[in-house]
Amino acid sequence: MLKRKWLLRKWPFNRTNDFQRFIILCDPRTGSTWLHTLLNSNPQILSYGEVLREKDNISALEPTIWRSHHSSIQAIGCKIFYEQLCESRFLHVFDELVSNKKIKVIDLSREDIRATFHSLKTAEKTGDWSGGKMNKEIEVPFEEKEFDLHVYKSNENRSKVLKALNQHELFSLSYEELVKDQTLQLNKLQRFLGLTPVSLFSLLQKQSK
Repeated sequence: MLKRKWLLRKWPFNRTNDFQRFIILCDPRTGSTWLHTLLNSNPQILSYGEVLREKDNISALEPTIWRSHHSSIQAIGCKIFYEQLCESRFLHVFDELVSNKKIKVIDLSREDIRATFHSLKTAEKTGDWSGGKMNKEIEVPFEEKEFDLHVYKSNENRSKVLKALNQHELFSLSYEELVKDQTLQLNKLQRFLGLTPVSLFSLLQKQSK
């Protein structure tokens, strides 16, 4: 499915800029890669995943991911961390998102913040960010002050970004809601993007219990 969409991305015919633009806004380790792969299983959705990486120099999202695509693709987006939009080097992307109110925002969170932080520390320790190498639980001790600072910065970044995007259409979703009733939440999300819901799937493996 995804290979076909990547091929259609280069197809010179039947191209259009008339598609729904969206972003998945989140903190690291909140299930964003899982959601990204689920959305990509819909033949009408193309998610570019994480695009604001340190090694990349993106001038703007519009010419990078929102350039013309094959007309079969009806919704195109990517995932961006709240903390990235609060960095000075990505201020131009933040301004681009704020100025285009037609961009739909998927606000992905995780209710269990301790689990999020533990997952982050585990990934940093093992170097495994997708769960492909993990086969057992790993203990990662951390200080309460370190955790408290993480929570404070996370809340501050999320509040700043969502306040700036308060005129955009917003779909709030938690990792726990997605786990509890995947079909219901994904159907609602696909309708939010203006699409008729289809069954979605992901080959991604859970990193730990």
